[in-house]
Amino acid sequence: MALFGIALNALRQAKATWKAAGRDVKMSAFLVEQDSVAYGRLAGIAARYPDVEVKTYHDNFLKALPIILDDIPAAAFAFFFIDPKDWRFRLHDLAKMLQRPRSEVIFNFMFDFINRAASMKEPAIAQDVDELIPYGDWREKLEQAEQRGATSEDRKAIIVDAFGENLAKIGSYNYVAETTVLRPLSDRALLPLLRDTTSERYRGLSRLPTEGTPRASENARDNQSEACRSHHRSA
Repeated sequence: MALFGIALNALRQAKATWKAAGRDVKMSAFLVEQDSVAYGRLAGIAARYPDVEVKTYHDNFLKALPIILDDIPAAAFAFFFIDPKDWRFRLHDLAKMLQRPRSEVIFNFMFDFINRAASMKEPAIAQDVDELIPYGDWREKLEQAEQRGATSEDRKAIIVDAFGENLAKIGSYNYVAETTVLRPLSDRALLPLLRDTTSERYRGLSRLPTEGTPRASENARDNQSEACRSHHRSA
């Protein structure tokens, strides 16, 4: 619920910014929640954001996705934020969303879980990882890096790059930029965010390196913490 509030506040701020520039932009939010209790809390959220059209879906995201794609006007720009509760899903199940024209995607990549699973030999877990990252020789690269004594940053670079390349392949994206959000109280990685776009604003970027750009990571962490504090103050 808190994350939905943060997202809706961001849409409200974006709408106000456009309006100040002389353009009245319609903002819509499509919120999916499978848990019945959590979904019940969404009942009154639309009334709190009358300047944003809010639609809610009580379902599994993958089941709701075809309906959401139909509900979004074909000519509208869509910004998808994917924050999965479980890392195990088939990336190809998101293909229609990834391939939608006039769209950008930010993906919260659950690296800690996927990193551990990537080295497990159990057939079921290996299959889950292969369905998430179906293309590329990333497993061979990972094995070679391990033989050289890979660090956690080496593993992160291989796995996150591989996932980004898969997003680009399935979604036909020109650019995939990755930024690592740091943990609130330390300079350790919390999660990588991958932004996928065909926009020419990102010309020259195939991947946004985290090495050598600590301020980007720190700013992302600070913005995340401040957004959470601001939302709780206004709740």
